[in-house]
Amino acid sequence: MRTGVFGGTFNPVHYGHLRAAEEACLALGLDRVLFVPAGTPPLKQEGLAGIEERVRMVELAIENNPLFELSMAEAYMDGKSYTVDTLKTLQLENPGDSLMFILGVDAFCDMHRWKDPEGLMSSADFLVMSRPGHPFAPISHLPYAILPEGAIASLDSGDVSCVEGALRGGRRLCLLKITGMGVSATMIRELISGGDSVRYLLPEAVESFIMSNGLYR
Repeated sequence: MRTGVFGGTFNPVHYGHLRAAEEACLALGLDRVLFVPAGTPPLKQEGLAGIEERVRMVELAIENNPLFELSMAEAYMDGKSYTVDTLKTLQLENPGDSLMFILGVDAFCDMHRWKDPEGLMSSADFLVMSRPGHPFAPISHLPYAILPEGAIASLDSGDVSCVEGALRGGRRLCLLKITGMGVSATMIRELISGGDSVRYLLPEAVESFIMSNGLYR
């Protein structure tokens, strides 16, 4: 089974997350995407909702998509949750699966700051997705990304939407240009805090849960 691994605080989960996972499934032929809410991320966000609330919001957001599943691999992990440990856990839990780790281009360019980047790159294939305001160009300077000549320029110019290469160590690397949605969890929290509408930025069930529980006020 080809399994995408999509981690994050999901504080809250929104349509940008859901559309990214949908396009990952379509472009790479994934059989499913695991949404992995972070229990205690290494860089804890201000205004981070409790893990129970964030797990419930993910459940509500994905309940109508049979390709999306919730993973509790990080939710109640002791101490801070690191991606390299999560991927090892998921591989043990799903020994027959081919894992593809999904992340944004900005996070990929900063991966040298993560815990054990070499171990991380050997634990799964990588799908790196575009994000508004973050071109793929910086990847050309990364020593751990091996790509065909001119591939990144073709992505940034819009000539192609997906290119394939390899990670240092041999794992598969895919770069995917997805629909640019200028929505972020930070934006949503700020709107809620200011008493403004967040309709059409996230699923209605998630919005109702936030309002009913007084989150982000």
